[in-house]
Amino acid sequence: MTTSRFRALAALTFAFVAASCGGSDGGPTFASKADSATIATLADNAGNFAQTTLDGAFGGQSFTLGGFLLVSKGPNRTTAADRARAIVQHAIRATSFRGTPSFQAVSVPSFSAPFSTCTPTEAGIDSLGDPIDSDGDLIPDDYTANFGSACVHEDSAGTQRLTISGSLHIQDNGRGFFSYSLAMSNLSFKYEDLTLPGDFTKVAVNGTEAAQFAAALANHATNFTLNVTNKTGSTTLSESLSENESSSFDPDDTFSLALGNALPAGVFNYSSDFKVVGENSGGQVPGNFHLVLSTPTPMHYDPACLSEITAGQFRGLLNGDQNVGFTVTWSACGTSTTVIFGDTPPAVVAGR
Repeated sequence: MTTSRFRALAALTFAFVAASCGGSDGGPTFASKADSATIATLADNAGNFAQTTLDGAFGGQSFTLGGFLLVSKGPNRTTAADRARAIVQHAIRATSFRGTPSFQAVSVPSFSAPFSTCTPTEAGIDSLGDPIDSDGDLIPDDYTANFGSACVHEDSAGTQRLTISGSLHIQDNGRGFFSYSLAMSNLSFKYEDLTLPGDFTKVAVNGTEAAQFAAALANHATNFTLNVTNKTGSTTLSESLSENESSSFDPDDTFSLALGNALPAGVFNYSSDFKVVGENSGGQVPGNFHLVLSTPTPMHYDPACLSEITAGQFRGLLNGDQNVGFTVTWSACGTSTTVIFGDTPPAVVAGR
């Protein structure tokens, strides 16, 4: 596991005090109580989660979308399936809150050329089939790929099948030197090993993402849901993760943002409403949980500092409750104080 530069406490075992059940309206009930070990784990994982936004949305050397290229020509030309796969992988990274059950095994298979029997409907491409990118910033001008209800890739031996469905739309919104709007509508990958009938892994994403980069300020926002299902034999493990995030990066007065440059020192503002709902037909999963994350005092990022954070505060509230959660406050490079509040006594385990 990558150690977060926002890391608050050592990782501990997940153990919610409140079990997850259905709410009175048929929806999920989120854990509202937690012992100190659980909140410590949440603090650590939440730090990794916020780090993903700082690194993925703002920290790329070339400010590419999540570190991947949607426009790639020549011998390394990308296909529509490559672009869809990259976007789903991007969504997985963006919502990968470490410690949740399904993500231990989630991946999006990458099939070789002989599997490429699926041809989606595309718009916004040139005569060679590449997305049109008029300004050369690697963001398509206005690209759409629609895979319909079932665009199937299958190997000649009939042992593996990949079904892609749904659509994606990415557009250069022209609001800065690198800016985009991304929409995903039921974009999903379902992988089946046909030698194990009935088993499958499926990842699906719905929602939007947008960013705009100017020399003096960058903004980023996501509002999407990722659904993961793993079926092995008689056991089905499913997980739904939703994120509504808003963040910004404001470089210090003597610095500016530019395409191709590393992220300079500056101020990082972050807020996120994050929810996980899990089900497991074959056993126990950690409880459903809801975290409201924010930077009440904006965090100062400085690449000259080994930990890269020199000031500010990061806060997480369990189920949005102002009285249950944690804060991490930085007073200098590498110097932070973690406070846990509203925790309950550890659950008592009955003797045998």
